Amino acid sequence: MRQRSRHDLVLKLAIYALFLDFAWEMLQGSYFVGMVELPWWVATWMCLRASIGDAVMVVLAYLAVAATTRDPQWTLQNRVPSHLAFFGLAALQALALEWISIELHRWSYVPAMPVDPVLGLGLAPILQWIGMPFLSLWV
Repeated sequence: MRQRSRHDLVLKLAIYALFLDFAWEMLQGSYFVGMVELPWWVATWMCLRASIGDAVMVVLAYLAVAATTRDPQWTLQNRVPSHLAFFGLAALQALALEWISIELHRWSYVPAMPVDPVLGLGLAPILQWIGMPFLSLWV
């Protein structure tokens, strides 16, 4: 029974992360070069693919903390170190991928996107990975 509930928890987390990140991806799309000019279904497909990757990163961070704490239901306890580890792992994965993608010119920002002067990353992706992992857990 415990195994089933852990799988249910991971599935729910993945679904919540997918939907929340999809909404964010669609909202921030205009900050990326070329997204506004794409047909709606192409831009939507690109945002969905990005959201699937985002959900995978959230689940990987959850599983890493669950393995470290040996408690698949660590999200139910109010343990600050576990939540900080989750946030740190999720953000590190996402921001590393964002940085690599910018460096490899997989995508770029429009001039209206505020950019962090140190990392060269857009404010919208940074804000996404500050809030979305915790919001996914909270939901």
